[in-house]
Amino acid sequence: MLQCGVAAGLSAAFSAPLAGTVFLLEEITHHFKNKVWVTAFIAAIAADAVTFLFFGTKPCLYLPIKLELPVRAYPWLIVLGLVLGGLAFPFQYFIFSLKYWYRKFPLLPNYYHSILPLLLVIPSASGTPTFSAETTTSSCTWPTRACILTGRRSWK
Repeated sequence: MLQCGVAAGLSAAFSAPLAGTVFLLEEITHHFKNKVWVTAFIAAIAADAVTFLFFGTKPCLYLPIKLELPVRAYPWLIVLGLVLGGLAFPFQYFIFSLKYWYRKFPLLPNYYHSILPLLLVIPSASGTPTFSAETTTSSCTWPTRACILTGRRSWK
């Protein structure tokens, strides 16, 4: 049932039932059984049909692309791909070695391990000019963003 929900959710979000089913098989179940993929595919088709009836042909997570890249930007895309690919290995190495780093801080309880990355990311997001639909100016400070995230009226 959970596997059908995964395929149906991806299908409804992106209006792509086959992609939802393939993602389920490749990333979640790691095996290809007829009972799994047939039921997941039927659930994905049903979710796509319901989404189509309620929302029309536009997917729920519609990402409009209004800008076409000029041809002169293509070499920079290759450079960007190589740089990001080169940074992917250290990132993956760091992620896989987090248990080692958490063992270095015995005072930090296990249930705080998931909140630590969030606390490390918050300062990096405080300087971005746009955070959400409500904060479209660069003058928005981090307390304002915290209020938006928490639903509070003021930060005191």
